[in-house]
Amino acid sequence: MDDKNLFQIGEMTRKTGTSVDTVRYYEKLGLLDKPVRSDGGFRLYSDADIQKLRFIRKAQSLGFSLKEIKTIMKESWKGLGNCCGYVEKLIKGKLSELDAKFRELKTMRSDLQGMLRQWIPLAEARKRKFIVCPQIESKGQLKRGGKGNGKKKG
Repeated sequence: MDDKNLFQIGEMTRKTGTSVDTVRYYEKLGLLDKPVRSDGGFRLYSDADIQKLRFIRKAQSLGFSLKEIKTIMKESWKGLGNCCGYVEKLIKGKLSELDAKFRELKTMRSDLQGMLRQWIPLAEARKRKFIVCPQIESKGQLKRGGKGNGKKKG
């Protein structure tokens, strides 16, 4: 490699808006190849490494996980046909997830609007002896079978 087209990690992070720790983490995961080293032991990256890092960031911004991105990159090395088919499948799945989340958010929005329409004034709440928040406590029974807040119990 020509040393003129190699960049130390700091310059690479400036060009991509990524932290040094993130670059090292991506190397550890195998998303980025282990860099060549300078005589002084500094990591040196090529333009191709910068392009890979930009790709990773773009894919993340579209909702792809690092595991999915790694698979996309591996599939692309086999040929664009493999990669495109895999990405199409992922996108369809993500669209389904987004549609479900959108429906869930619309329901939540409707519930919150209903709460506002039935707002209980503070004086009335004190008479009813609500403990924390009358608007939430007066909501009624919890819906069973919902997804909750997305956090795993454990």
